[in-house]
Amino acid sequence: MLVKNKFITLFLLIPTLLLTHGCSDDKKDSKDITQPPVEQPTEPPTETPTEPPTETPTEPPTETPTEPAPIGGIAECDENISLTTNVSFECRVNVAQFDQPALINAPEGLVMNTGSGVLRWTPMEHQVTSSQNIVVEIKDINDQSLTINIEVELGQLDSQGLYISPLGDDSIADGSPTNPFQTLKKAWQFSRDNNVPLHVYMRGGDYIDVFDETPYVRIADMEGTPDNWLFIRAHGNEFATIKSQDDAITLSKVKYLEIEGLTISGNAPQITPEEVAQKWWYEGDDRVYRAIGIWNLTSDHIRIKNNVIHDFPGAAIASNGGDYLYIENNIIYGSGYWSTSGVHGIANSKPGGTDSALNPDDEKIIIRSNLIFSSASLIPSSDFLYRGEVHFVLDEGNGVHLQNTEGNLFGHATVEDNLIAHNGKAGLGINTIENVTIKNNSFYGNGLVPVETQVSSLGGELLIQSSTAKTVSNNLFQSLGETAAIWDYNGGMVNVGANFANINESNQLHQSESVTLVDNVFTDPANNDFTPSSQVDSSFGITSATHDEIMHKLFVHNIEIAEIAYTIDYEYMKQKTLEVFSIWPDNTVHPVDPDKPVDYETVIIKAVANDGEKYDYTRATRDHFPNPPPSN
Repeated sequence: MLVKNKFITLFLLIPTLLLTHGCSDDKKDSKDITQPPVEQPTEPPTETPTEPPTETPTEPPTETPTEPAPIGGIAECDENISLTTNVSFECRVNVAQFDQPALINAPEGLVMNTGSGVLRWTPMEHQVTSSQNIVVEIKDINDQSLTINIEVELGQLDSQGLYISPLGDDSIADGSPTNPFQTLKKAWQFSRDNNVPLHVYMRGGDYIDVFDETPYVRIADMEGTPDNWLFIRAHGNEFATIKSQDDAITLSKVKYLEIEGLTISGNAPQITPEEVAQKWWYEGDDRVYRAIGIWNLTSDHIRIKNNVIHDFPGAAIASNGGDYLYIENNIIYGSGYWSTSGVHGIANSKPGGTDSALNPDDEKIIIRSNLIFSSASLIPSSDFLYRGEVHFVLDEGNGVHLQNTEGNLFGHATVEDNLIAHNGKAGLGINTIENVTIKNNSFYGNGLVPVETQVSSLGGELLIQSSTAKTVSNNLFQSLGETAAIWDYNGGMVNVGANFANINESNQLHQSESVTLVDNVFTDPANNDFTPSSQVDSSFGITSATHDEIMHKLFVHNIEIAEIAYTIDYEYMKQKTLEVFSIWPDNTVHPVDPDKPVDYETVIIKAVANDGEKYDYTRATRDHFPNPPPSN
């Protein structure tokens, strides 16, 4: 049977270039065969006056126009494009020509990033039917539009699995490509109830999760195998985006699961510091201020790769009670701001599983080839219920955090080939954990959130607390302000090998002899060039392939590496202290369990006064702040 092609017409006006070419071959004359010459008497030659040569004006060479080089490695969309099913395609529209462009009437899965102008689509079998036109417009608020014609041919067949789409309908769907579910939660329930492997493909588009005190999806009690991993991934290269006001994906007692190719977006930009301060005394499960992107609970063999996870008020990725965790090739930013529990961009605060003691020489945590930036803790932890006192300081907020206080992780961890920049307390913090390999990372401008006082920070690029790293080598550190490249609270700099750091006072005071100090570690970090400068060994820091891949993703997703969005200084901390003090409870009602009394009169908050010293404040003395409380 003859399968007709389907033409998809996108109304775009894209200039075309007419390239003309010409070439010719010169033919050589054949040799003449002549008789020997006959000698004849010769007349003396008559001189004929010659005319001066006439100069023929020459035409200037015609320059053949060349196509502009692709921006971000992605060519501009042509007027006519031929595609085949299940083969990923992307092209770029010049969005600078539009005012608030939008993609209208797009076929299922086709999405444009309106910031970068990149269109992505991986058409499926059912999207090649009969020859009919689907009219799609890229149109702005001024009614300006552009066109393109896309021919789709039947090529590769659809993959087996469960499909979800923003255009799906959970009430009638069966998860097939032509009848997809609308939500990831429904796909998981179908998989659980029908004993079908959780192999989920998410079509391009936005998946909106409104706040209801429950995660977008909670996957529990499900296992893959080493040869057949479960997965949740974007279909082809399509832009599949989860927008959550709550925890997005939580995993409980799950084995062998991969999450790949998604954008997972939180609600931190919609939260203000003022409203968070009002919630500081409430220790309940108010997830809107603590929401986490991916939360791993007692799960192992979890692979999180090639995602963009950003703007969660809690951690972007948190893992408690799990191991064999692989976090690779992700972009993570803007997270951890508003949780009063004290979190980090990537938080591994309680690693280890039920069988973690097995195979103690295995790599149990690998964090590799990620970009982690602008994650910080901007509100002090409110742990008064457990300790009776609070140090009102920003003592959390690392880009990456590894901690093994409870001693449940038996194994090795590796942090390598990551670009870690502009995070709050430190780029990487390790605490009470051993056997950590830290190599070929590039650290820039971390640790600028004040931790203890109004004048200095105790952060840095790398913090080592109650830990001995297996090795710290081939890293690049460029610290700013008063922060240091490496802060080893143990003081020994044990197993710190060859690294490069920039020259500043802190780095000169806190360094190992094997750390070489130079003026500039990176080529041009202000313009996102984090390649090694001419002063350092080119084999140090992230690989050139990782650097190029990160820059490509930044372009595609229209992301800019930037510092945290707030200036954190003493005035900021003083205002947060005043706000929390002003609503100090005067009752004895426990914020979570009404049957468990709390004596708020005896709670102590240790805060920094305007003389730079830290004092104990109680409810009775709170009104003296920001001055010191009266002496006893």
